[in-house]
Amino acid sequence: FYTGGLAAFTAVSATYTNLANSVPIRREEGVLKRWRSTPLPTGTYIAGFVGAAIVLAFAGLVLMLGVGYVFYDLEVDLAKMPGAALSFLVGVGAFAALGMAVAALVPTASSAAAVANATILPLAFVSNVFIPTGDDTPGWLQTVGDIFPLKPFAEMIQDAFNPFVDAPAISWGNLAYVALWGVAGLLVALKWFR
Repeated sequence: FYTGGLAAFTAVSATYTNLANSVPIRREEGVLKRWRSTPLPTGTYIAGFVGAAIVLAFAGLVLMLGVGYVFYDLEVDLAKMPGAALSFLVGVGAFAALGMAVAALVPTASSAAAVANATILPLAFVSNVFIPTGDDTPGWLQTVGDIFPLKPFAEMIQDAFNPFVDAPAISWGNLAYVALWGVAGLLVALKWFR
């Protein structure tokens, strides 16, 4: 449970929190404006931000799963790894898009860190990341966790390493829900990013 949940949270931190914090800083420092005046297409340097965040997310995921495997007897079922890879790609893509949406909406770099942390950390506690939510959790708290994409993403990664979940361990409903959030984040980022 903890290895999968923390691996998912590491990936979310590397994409959502990282992009929501670093892009507004570069905007305020004038770096984005200087890059815009070069012949490099805007999409290329934005893709560079997102690509770097995804690489960092992958490294964090591998590190967390490695710690789980070496120190906590995490079982790896190779038949579930394609599902884990698909869940990872959809999840980090969605959270990267949501991070860019936050970067587009925050007015200053100093407010970016507060917005990113104030939105993701509380959700982690109601999204099966740090604490498993169960039947004794208040209904409204479970509803909050179910609305946002962190819980389905964490559950998809956890399922890939849960011995009680059969291969391929792909939850198509969760996958579609996280992807939908990613599309919404992408649309917001495209409309308001400057």
